[in-house]
Amino acid sequence: MSIDTAELGKATTLEAVGTTQNMKGEKMLDKMSARCVALNVASGDKKYIDGACVLADSDGDKIFSTFDTRDLDKAQPKMDCGTHIITGGTGKYKGITGSEPFACIAMPALAGSGDYFAMDIPHNTSWEIK
Repeated sequence: MSIDTAELGKATTLEAVGTTQNMKGEKMLDKMSARCVALNVASGDKKYIDGACVLADSDGDKIFSTFDTRDLDKAQPKMDCGTHIITGGTGKYKGITGSEPFACIAMPALAGSGDYFAMDIPHNTSWEIK
């Protein structure tokens, strides 16, 4: 779904699905399914993507986060695409909070028709469960 007013601006809804991988080899946040929905806005000098994601593990426990591509962690310049804010979870993740600055690395174009694309999105995650 989108709103497109030519040179005035455009807003497009996005959906992404994938899996997580803990690059440290730890179990936390590893091999979870991920689904994100977002709004991509471009109007004049404003260009941003805001959204939310849910991660689910093999037990069905979930972690929810929001993200904003305008929220950059200046202390982590390589994480230059935005920050997820972990707002809560279910089951073993109940009470989880945290932040996840992330990068967006373009991958080769996908075959076939449509405007599909792929990205590698590494995160530096800090979290706690209270």
